[in-house]
Amino acid sequence: MSCDREPVIRCESLGKAYSVYARPHHRLLELLGLRSPERNDRRWAIRGIGLQVQRGECVGIVGANGAGKSTLLQIIAGTVQASEGNARVRGRVAALLELSSGFNPELTGRENIGLRAAVLGLSGQQIRERTDDIIAFADLEERIDDPIRTYSTGMQARLAFAVAAHVDADVLIVDETLAVGDGMFVQKCMRWIRSFRVHGTLLFVSHSTQMVVDLCDRAVWLDRGAVVQDGPAKEVVRAYSAVLHRSGTGDESVRLRAKEPGNQQTEPVTPADARSSAIENSGLTPAMEGMRFDADAAWWGRGGASVRSVRLLDARGRAIGSIETGREVIIEVECVADEPLEHPVLGYVVRDRAGRVLFSDNSWLVFGERGPGPIDADRPFVARFRIHFPYLPAGEYAVGAAIADGCPGDFIQHHRIDDALLFRVPTSHLVEGIVGVPMLGCEIRHARRAGETGADLSTSEAHH
Repeated sequence: MSCDREPVIRCESLGKAYSVYARPHHRLLELLGLRSPERNDRRWAIRGIGLQVQRGECVGIVGANGAGKSTLLQIIAGTVQASEGNARVRGRVAALLELSSGFNPELTGRENIGLRAAVLGLSGQQIRERTDDIIAFADLEERIDDPIRTYSTGMQARLAFAVAAHVDADVLIVDETLAVGDGMFVQKCMRWIRSFRVHGTLLFVSHSTQMVVDLCDRAVWLDRGAVVQDGPAKEVVRAYSAVLHRSGTGDESVRLRAKEPGNQQTEPVTPADARSSAIENSGLTPAMEGMRFDADAAWWGRGGASVRSVRLLDARGRAIGSIETGREVIIEVECVADEPLEHPVLGYVVRDRAGRVLFSDNSWLVFGERGPGPIDADRPFVARFRIHFPYLPAGEYAVGAAIADGCPGDFIQHHRIDDALLFRVPTSHLVEGIVGVPMLGCEIRHARRAGETGADLSTSEAHH
């Protein structure tokens, strides 16, 4: 096997155990060799871990608190010694684990840059050449000569990430460091991570499953120190999320009801996009095609109700084979209650091919506690969400639906199917972004000086 094909990270039968002592003096007796280690209670943080990561892969690690995620990363980073097995890493590793790791609280931020960069393998000359860039990246010019002990956790995170971003690492390990950063800095870090993925290898731990799906090609699910599942990020996150919601809580629980007969109102006319003619003339009008309900798609839930079908309809409620995005669309979800539902809640979610959530909504936000009322067992019902569908880039997409019962924070998921309706957008005018919104108007005008009058340079409005 050639060197280029060798894994960057290889873990074989990896395990880490910690001794638990019944009495404090038992630890001292063991250190003096006066007490058998076998008499201690050993707690395994991880055991039997086998993991290989190839160069250029971005692997997310998910799992509940205490699953062994941090222990695994610490062993790979070399800051914790394994009790059994081995972990080998090829190349320079930059690890963002505990924020205080590698920092001396009594030294200044500038001095800690030198200390941390030296630990990560930079020479003195390289450190001097890159210090100003590191300080600018962390946005700490005014505080860089203050002791680290005066820094907030967010400031420490910024400095730690800035150093890691300038050490030419082959492997970057990130363990929830971004959770303490401010919004603007997190965006900067995410842009840098996406550029790092072009040439580097990333191990990423986050309790945000959406961030794992967004960043990672692959995910590893740990539970009680063992690997439960290793595969495509979208599939692993789906399975992990299902287990998280078995307790009856949910974060995307939803449901709806149709309008009552005789209570129809005239719908407001949806304004047209000011660019509709130009988009149509470009030949790149985004349209949803090939829509089909996948009755065999993976699902999870208690099973007290089920989603029978999901359809996309035009503004008049007609099912057609192709619908342009950027227009009014109805998302119809047909369900049946297999047992009585006291407070039914239903909703939808739209994802791209990688499983990233583009947008979602639910009926609780519309009806609140009054809801649509109880639904009897064996009772079919249909719900319709009327939305202004955003423009989508060319690609493949899925509409998911879910039926739950209860109130926020105490939902019981009965049936959640993430890839219920599949469709594709063959062409699109979008150049950037994961979704686009219709533009109702645009104007360009001179910034008039005091007392000055004059015509606008250009104005374009949408008409209906």
